[in-house]
Amino acid sequence: MHHYPRNSSSTQMVVHEIRNYPYPQLHFLALQGLNPSRHTSAVRESYEELLQLEDRLGNVTRGAVQNTIERFTFPHKYKKRRPQDGKGKKEEGEESDTDEKCTICLSMLEDGEDVRRLPCMHLFHQLCVDQWLAMSKKCPICRVDIETQLGADS
Repeated sequence: MHHYPRNSSSTQMVVHEIRNYPYPQLHFLALQGLNPSRHTSAVRESYEELLQLEDRLGNVTRGAVQNTIERFTFPHKYKKRRPQDGKGKKEEGEESDTDEKCTICLSMLEDGEDVRRLPCMHLFHQLCVDQWLAMSKKCPICRVDIETQLGADS
């Protein structure tokens, strides 16, 4: 903890430092020299207020309903990309440059599987991404909201 003399120029320096501190309220409490029992009481009261707020608001969902998922995404059967120049050939059990993976379950995408492409162009197993989107409307890779209209130049 820093100790500063109590004159006006040092007060200005402390105020400036508090404004630039990532958690100014914590720094302010330290400067005030409040005793720990008062901190504990304040934290307990704040926590109880948060619990009351949660009770009033209820369960807040940030996910999308299935209708929204269907409207803003492209479900289809996966078709593996084939290398055009023959360079994508691989040994048995080895991944090639054309192999794609569902980054939710980490499994390779196989021909004929149900997949869903998001507006940001990321591709996932349909079941995996539908479960994800029910909790969050944002792409698990780039965090773009599925309802965001992406322009042609994006």
